[in-house]
Amino acid sequence: MKKGIPMSNSAEFRPRWFEEIPPERSWRSILKWGAPGEFKHPNPRLFRMLKRVFDMTDEDFQTPRKMGLEPTDFKAPTRFSPEVLADFTGILGAENVCTDEYTRLAAAYGKTMLDLLRLREGIAENLPDAVLYPRDRHDVVRIVDYCSRHLIPWWPWGAVPP
Repeated sequence: MKKGIPMSNSAEFRPRWFEEIPPERSWRSILKWGAPGEFKHPNPRLFRMLKRVFDMTDEDFQTPRKMGLEPTDFKAPTRFSPEVLADFTGILGAENVCTDEYTRLAAAYGKTMLDLLRLREGIAENLPDAVLYPRDRHDVVRIVDYCSRHLIPWWPWGAVPP
């Protein structure tokens, strides 16, 4: 318990959790799991444990902190040359090669607590220079072959639809 601040009865107190669809292209929109209008909050046991482990009180949950609702407004130009981007476009089509900051940011961060906290603070680092969307396994082979020949590091991200 914090000195001088008594903990209120956790069984009675329920934080007002954020339940709004995040604004498009906001920091928070990158972190949203599932349907935009669905929300899952910590159960009372987890809430009590968070307070105990981090020496918090109900008062710590009264005023929202940084919510990440601001637009992702930063500059991180791609380092790929126009020739490399043209080659990727030739393989995948222009609609499947993205170099805008938001798409690259969304691909660079996961859904962990550390990622959530960094993005709420507007920390954007280590973005890929492009996000490529192969249409099929043949595109994947062509991209991997191209990157291997040109010594371009790549990282697979995503999943195969069911």
